[in-house]
Amino acid sequence: MSLKNNSTFTGLVFIFFFVLQQIIIYVYTPYKYFFLYRLIITLITLLIGLNLPLTKKQYHLPLIFMIICVFGSFFSFFNGTPLGGCISKSFFALCGYIGFVYISERKINLRLFDYVLVILYLLFYITYFSLEEYTRNQLDGYLYGKSSSNTIAISLNIVLFIYYLLSKSYKENIKYKILLFSLINIALIVIQGSRAGVAVAFILTILVISDIVYLKFKRFYASFLIVILITFVFIYLNIDKLGKIVDVTRMQGIKSLQEDVRGRAQLSFFVNMDLGSFLFGYPSEYEFTHEITRTFNAFLDFWNRFGFIPFFFLFVFLLRRIIKYRNFSISFIYLIPIIFYSMVESLWGATSWDILIYLSIFYSIKLNKNYVSNNFKVAAAIH
Repeated sequence: MSLKNNSTFTGLVFIFFFVLQQIIIYVYTPYKYFFLYRLIITLITLLIGLNLPLTKKQYHLPLIFMIICVFGSFFSFFNGTPLGGCISKSFFALCGYIGFVYISERKINLRLFDYVLVILYLLFYITYFSLEEYTRNQLDGYLYGKSSSNTIAISLNIVLFIYYLLSKSYKENIKYKILLFSLINIALIVIQGSRAGVAVAFILTILVISDIVYLKFKRFYASFLIVILITFVFIYLNIDKLGKIVDVTRMQGIKSLQEDVRGRAQLSFFVNMDLGSFLFGYPSEYEFTHEITRTFNAFLDFWNRFGFIPFFFLFVFLLRRIIKYRNFSISFIYLIPIIFYSMVESLWGATSWDILIYLSIFYSIKLNKNYVSNNFKVAAAIH
């Protein structure tokens, strides 16, 4: 069997180049090697794309979306973004699309995600959780030189989300394994102290439990959903009291989100907007608040870095994803964790995780009789 058809090899390629890149770049890559590493990885990703049917008929819509993003990135040149920054943003869009086609054309060995999560647990334990509290508090402000300790929560949530999404696409019965990982994620993120991270981990866990309940007790599934709805309403109505009870890591409460840097950055995005920034985004070095050049909102970051027209098409395709739900094997409800997370963290929008856009609004794995070979290859069905 060739490496091309080996699910373990293709899985390793997908995980390293399209799942772990953001973690490696912003946590474990020293500053002096940052540009070189980014360049090498981008070139290899483009080489991977040369061996994929990027213009295949079922990829026309995501291809159009990617091209719109590339043009948008170059239009930001008119608003003060250096040419190098425009090229960099276009590469992120292209690499995200390549990752989407790669995972759509090849089935991977999902068991690899088990090892990835365990490795992340060990790495974060050694470099963060095993340290005494004073050192952790120092790292919390600037973890490993390039990112806050919220990187821990983001990394664990995103890796598990992609794992969960693919497991549902492949119809693999590993719900209890996913549940175990989700519970571990909740515990570690609570210790780390990310408010949004805890919420996302909790939502993902509820979705997994919902799957299990439906599989085992279909007749009680409606009752289970009602209980979950009542629980969310209760939490919302008593958020302040519950925040004081469960705030074991001084997370400051949920409502303080509106008062921290995220709220100020997002407010600045709209308050200081003129016609140029509306159409093409702000200059790459623009500070939305003190020394902060992002909004902590993936949707606004996408608008800022690619311009309003790609942002408009993003919502058009997202709306299409909701309306044409029958064309997708994964219900839109399973995208709630990533959509919620995108409101408070800069997950994608000219980052190494731009594949999340394509997975969320285009990906629906279905067997393609013209492409299946030995039950290995699969293709996206986009109608």
